[in-house]
Amino acid sequence: MSVRNCLKPVLEKKLKLKKLTSYKFSKLTGLSIGTAHRIDDPNWVPSEKVLDVICRTFKIQPGEFLYWVPDSSEDQNTGSLSQ
Repeated sequence: MSVRNCLKPVLEKKLKLKKLTSYKFSKLTGLSIGTAHRIDDPNWVPSEKVLDVICRTFKIQPGEFLYWVPDSSEDQNTGSLSQ
């Protein structure tokens, strides 16, 4: 998948924390500790429900912590609209 997340550093900056622990994230959001552990994984893309909880809790938009990275094997023209 080509979508990545940078949720942990974004939240650490927003909350002015040196380190956001999984435990703290879980307590702030009410999400499971298992889900909270996944915020360290840039390849993890939260489900719609989890996105809603994160955005609602921290008053942020998905575009602030999700970004698209092209696959290294993709041609630059792949995905372009043809006329």
